[in-house]
Amino acid sequence: EAVATAAARGIDIRSLSMAEWRASDRFSPSDMVTAFQVLEHVTDPANFVSDMVSCAATGGCVVIGVPDRDSYVTDLPDFMLNAPPHHVSWWNEAALTRLMVDAGLHIETVKHFPVEAWERHIWWMAQLAKIGRPSSFRYFGQDLFVRKAISFLASWPLQILPIPKTARGSTLLIVGRKL
Repeated sequence: EAVATAAARGIDIRSLSMAEWRASDRFSPSDMVTAFQVLEHVTDPANFVSDMVSCAATGGCVVIGVPDRDSYVTDLPDFMLNAPPHHVSWWNEAALTRLMVDAGLHIETVKHFPVEAWERHIWWMAQLAKIGRPSSFRYFGQDLFVRKAISFLASWPLQILPIPKTARGSTLLIVGRKL
């Protein structure tokens, strides 16, 4: 539907895979190929990144942004956005770097974003969820309903407080260059 709407407005948008794009008579390698908040949804990440690299020009950049496994997002009990089928994988700096290097990229930039305005509530929920957490803590399960409900409700008024400047947000971004 989006493609048809764009076409009606004279905008050239296509819905196709990277392999289909490379096979197109209009294909030209790009100076920059990006995937923001996509890789964690992909069932074959190595093939996906390899496809990205094949769409990049020599000297071009491949930029991948993902939720950071080493951030607060995994402190949230029973957080359905981190559970399959929504996210089929979790990524941290070491794993994403290895994936990109294995695909033939030279890593140029690694950026861990600070807590952004849209995630303040979720960040506070995670901070509260960690308080008094038992050593046998599980990330998913019905026994965590009370902890989740308390952290959700109690975090609302905390949103007016400043987030520490050292607090790490949920987004990890890595830039690799195709040599």
